[in-house]
Amino acid sequence: GWTSRFFARRGYDTLGIDIAPDMIGHAKRQVSTEDLANLHFLVCDYEELAFEADFDAAVFCGALHHAVDPELALRRVAAALKPGGVCVTCE
Repeated sequence: GWTSRFFARRGYDTLGIDIAPDMIGHAKRQVSTEDLANLHFLVCDYEELAFEADFDAAVFCGALHHAVDPELALRRVAAALKPGGVCVTCE
């Protein structure tokens, strides 16, 4: 959740996603003492994202290499981005 906290602390509306409920729980505990109403978390496999043009940006920070099908994950993220949106990956 540190990447999500980074963006939320800078004022961006942020949705942190992880397939592991334990990791989402850990991230929620990390932010429980902070006032970050713009930060939300979702247990979800990014290869199964069901968003359509909802986001300005998507960031994979040390995560894309965990995908069973990285190409599918990128296609799902592309569908979730608004026109002109950007996807950043850092491995």
